[in-house]
Amino acid sequence: ARRKPFISDELWEKITPLLPPEKPGKRGGRPRCNNREVLEGILWVLKTGAPWVDLPQGYPSSTTCWRRLVTWEEQGIWLNIWQTFLGSLDEKHLLDWKEFFVDGSFSPAKKGGFASAAKKGKGTKWMVATDGKGIPVALHFESASRAEIKLLETTLANVRVPKKGPGRPKNKPQRVIAEEDMTAIRTGGDFEPVASILSFPTDLPRRIEPLKMAESFEDIENDIKSNGLSPGLEITADF
Repeated sequence: ARRKPFISDELWEKITPLLPPEKPGKRGGRPRCNNREVLEGILWVLKTGAPWVDLPQGYPSSTTCWRRLVTWEEQGIWLNIWQTFLGSLDEKHLLDWKEFFVDGSFSPAKKGGFASAAKKGKGTKWMVATDGKGIPVALHFESASRAEIKLLETTLANVRVPKKGPGRPKNKPQRVIAEEDMTAIRTGGDFEPVASILSFPTDLPRRIEPLKMAESFEDIENDIKSNGLSPGLEITADF
């Protein structure tokens, strides 16, 4: 049975202009599934984590949804939607540029993926940057052999929040919080330390949620201490 829609009419009005125009189906063939129905099917798979073949009846076919997912990725549609909505949030002053959090992880790729010289074998490193409220503002995928600091540099370079009207996208937070081994960034033409304002323990990924919601630097430090962890060196970076 068809589930409750993921996309409200209000949200769909904002997404529609960002999707490719609807194309008529081939004469004599089946009508082309409209974008909204396909997007609902894509979101069902992404929200549930189920295989495409398990897409319930009432949605377009799994093949149709998967093909359009890939096509829109190749056309940059998803990135444009994401950045457009980030711009809308920033216009309403809902993004926190005072501090960004950056962290990443490794995913093995037993059936393919980026070639890697890392000891972990073939796989992919991914890194995400969020604003002070935990809203994702940038991400990057790279070979597992890529150095953490290089991955951090590229991820921060991917921060591009559009402004209303002319002008370059916003891309510079006041400070960045990252793990201890991410201790340098490129500013201008120089490569100088450091991007972290605090060196955190290596188990940061398991503790990222309370850190993202902290209201101040003192809250972050107190949260670490209350869990029996010792904060590292205090390090600052100007952007």
